[in-house]
Amino acid sequence: MPIDSLIINDRIRKDLGNINSLAESISSVGLLQPVVINEKNELIDGQRRIKACMQLGLTEVPFYRVNLEQIMLGEFHANSNRKDFTTSERVAISNAIEDYMR
Repeated sequence: MPIDSLIINDRIRKDLGNINSLAESISSVGLLQPVVINEKNELIDGQRRIKACMQLGLTEVPFYRVNLEQIMLGEFHANSNRKDFTTSERVAISNAIEDYMR
């Protein structure tokens, strides 16, 4: 979907964090998760991904469409139900990547 066709209404999340890091990730391995929009093309999840893609000069993003009128509910569920790596998992994945890079 063309990025300029997406409607980004006022978002709860204001701090987008390090977009440069995300852009480097997308440049390296591609966009692993599509953005999520509703039937009106309103963004539900993926504002950081969109900003990173724009920074890379991309004009289109893959998307997943859901039938959800209340954007805030999607924003809440997408951001509150994920889990970061534990310390031991972070070490294990770092070691695995290091082995792969050799």
